[in-house]
Amino acid sequence: MKQDLVSVVMPVYNAADTVTESVQSVQAQTWSDWELVVVDDGSKDSSVEILTDLSEKDPRIRLFRQEHNSGVAAARNRGIQEANGQYIAFLDSDDLWRPGKLEKQIAFMGEHQAAISATAYGVIDETGRRAGVDRHFPGTQAGYRTYDFQELLKGNALGCLTVMIDREALQEQGYTGEITFPQIKHEDYALWLSILQTGVKAYALEEVLADYRIGSKSISGNKWRSAKWTYDIYRKHLGLGRIESIRCFLGYLSSAVAKRV
Repeated sequence: MKQDLVSVVMPVYNAADTVTESVQSVQAQTWSDWELVVVDDGSKDSSVEILTDLSEKDPRIRLFRQEHNSGVAAARNRGIQEANGQYIAFLDSDDLWRPGKLEKQIAFMGEHQAAISATAYGVIDETGRRAGVDRHFPGTQAGYRTYDFQELLKGNALGCLTVMIDREALQEQGYTGEITFPQIKHEDYALWLSILQTGVKAYALEEVLADYRIGSKSISGNKWRSAKWTYDIYRKHLGLGRIESIRCFLGYLSSAVAKRV
């Protein structure tokens, strides 16, 4: 594990139209001590050719290929296995970071001894235009707030494209498990909950430092399907009892409604 190095994990599948811009948003970071661990998950388009060219021009970009499409969780897990950095960050191949993202987030984590953090983010459409209100954190004071396990059970407030994990701090705070995305829907939410269930707190920085791209086929667009996945995380992944799962699910629904009022 290399101190202060940020390993950016990027899963790629048929992302020829957007991956260059996503990579460039990493290259534009004011924090230069990073490696981009790209895992192509069996793309059928020209993604591999584009990424090969980018990696030849910038040795900080490391390209790995999976012969068959295994899904985003498997691709991210391969990236984590190949990562060399103290910090692990995540960026999908159609999303973007703003230039100061890494530098500001690392400084914030150091100041607050945070093992896991996230930031607010904007929403853009397929053309890169603003496509909705920025996603902030309710109840924020002094520019940030914290989430414990019980609070995060109300819904996934931590956008994967903004999350950063300090592996060293995570160990120091008692987390002994692997950083592994489970092979289920809402795999990122399930991982965050597994970490916080051990007593670790997540810190949420209110500043908008990334942009999430909503496509016409975005899997998060079906609210009822997303709600079912959330209940399955409570019941099956976390192993909560039926009554406790229902209680958490009602809290999730209440939080979702409050965001739209």
